[in-house]
Amino acid sequence: MRLKRYCFGLYELAMLTVVAGASLLRAILTSAHWPFANSDEGFMDLMASHIAFRGERPVFFYGQAYMGPVEAYVGAVCFRLFGISVFSLRLGVIAFFALFLICMYFLTRLLYTRRLALATVLLLGLGSSEVVSHQLKAIGGYPELPLFAALILLLASKLALSSHPRLTPFTTGQRWLRRLAFGLLGFLMGFSFWIDQLIFPFVLAAILLVLFFCWRELRLWAGFSLILGVLLGAWPLIQYNLHALPGQTTLASLQKINAVGYKTMSTGHIPVVRQLVGAVLFSLPAMTGLNPLCSAENFPLFGPTTTSTARCVAMHGAWAGGYLLLWGLAAAMAGLVIWRQWRQTAVRSWSFEQRETVIRQTARLMLLMGAMLTLITFVITPTAAFASNDRYLTCTLMAAPALLWPLWNGLHPRKLFSLSPSTLVHLIRISIIALVFAMFANGAVQIFTEVPAAIASYNQQNDLIEHLLNIGATRFYTDYWTCSRLIFQSDERLICSSVSESLNPDPALDRYQPYRTIMMHAARPSYVFAIGTASGLRQARNFERKSHRLHIHYQLYRFDGCAVYVPAVRFSLL
Repeated sequence: MRLKRYCFGLYELAMLTVVAGASLLRAILTSAHWPFANSDEGFMDLMASHIAFRGERPVFFYGQAYMGPVEAYVGAVCFRLFGISVFSLRLGVIAFFALFLICMYFLTRLLYTRRLALATVLLLGLGSSEVVSHQLKAIGGYPELPLFAALILLLASKLALSSHPRLTPFTTGQRWLRRLAFGLLGFLMGFSFWIDQLIFPFVLAAILLVLFFCWRELRLWAGFSLILGVLLGAWPLIQYNLHALPGQTTLASLQKINAVGYKTMSTGHIPVVRQLVGAVLFSLPAMTGLNPLCSAENFPLFGPTTTSTARCVAMHGAWAGGYLLLWGLAAAMAGLVIWRQWRQTAVRSWSFEQRETVIRQTARLMLLMGAMLTLITFVITPTAAFASNDRYLTCTLMAAPALLWPLWNGLHPRKLFSLSPSTLVHLIRISIIALVFAMFANGAVQIFTEVPAAIASYNQQNDLIEHLLNIGATRFYTDYWTCSRLIFQSDERLICSSVSESLNPDPALDRYQPYRTIMMHAARPSYVFAIGTASGLRQARNFERKSHRLHIHYQLYRFDGCAVYVPAVRFSLL
């Protein structure tokens, strides 16, 4: 007996309509310069340009020994086709998102039902500004990781469900197709691991799924195909680490990041419990669609207690608690089915339908396990103690259908009009589902209120570029979050190097060494500081104090919230 073949019907047509609408929404937003590009995305833009027109082939994101720049390579193709712009680069990111929705539909349809699959796509097509901005910003790994996680679990589930021990043996052609499928699964695992190691929980979930149900095949050529695929997919990562100097490997780089995080916590006297508060009360709600979202300063250990603290803790705590409760219910439902089947019938006596049921429930558990391991690994790292790192939980959206299932399973409109005791339970379940969809829909609507500010910021940046070109300040020092945006937006007519608040150099801030080299040979570099920010204002004050102490004369220009210092002679504060 074989699995029923998929067919394309009204649900699939509706799904494609939703995907097209969600993608169009994101294209409209990015054409209006929302979200406004930051410097990390500026470097990704520059990488794509260098790949497309200079023949560069970077293995990792500039200045790092991890994070494969797939977005830059896809962006290079888009630059060739549509011209150089942030919009062109984000077209590739939007394609990742559209494919993610399609994969989530087929994964949910495989493990649950068509109706839930369509509802899942509709829900994920919406989202708060926090969620959608991470789906659009090309800052490395985060937009495409959910796609690869969905693809990996979908393929692993298909392989598990189509394995049939003791039934009709596979034909020679079927065996070769399955070997190729295992090789593709391995390639996706290795390739996504090169992109970002954050995907490991879902890679582990897929490995366990095929080990449980395809272990007979894995002992033979299928296992060899899987391993070969992993090696081929992760080859850029493997090759780099084989030739990397001690201390410059990917593992060493990730360990350094954690060490810096723990050092920052130690010097700032930040308690470890703040990791739990940051992850559960702030980052988890932020990446699962809560809207409106309180700022991190409103939570204990992140800022002083205010009148908003209790309200924010209650609201975020209820959302996070609901997420964890639904996770527990979904895991219990799947585990109970498996346990009953295991107790009632010996494994060797399972029929095709019984085995298929167990595999589906196990795949659901693996989906839930991947989401929970993502949260746990985030909690135990120092990054959770800092509010700007919620993007590390981007793959938790994968669990949306599993979390909806306890609310969705068994719902029927006719039960709302009956007088049975279950009517109230049905109303509560429908109300919770409606609340979740309302949150996501309201978040999508609220995004448009942020568009005017994004357009104003974009125009302000263009004006600043024109002013700098007009006064000849084409080589300058500035902060990290200003530098690469101006380089890219000016088509590299402006070149800058990043400095800290105390105006000291930091190699980690200059991701692309050629720019620092150009600055080292600049005849009379200027200094540009965003005095509209607290950090930029401190930089400006430090510059004025040091230049006064060194008796250096300069011309001061003020453009669009920036102070531009043009020294009369070449000198260095570094």
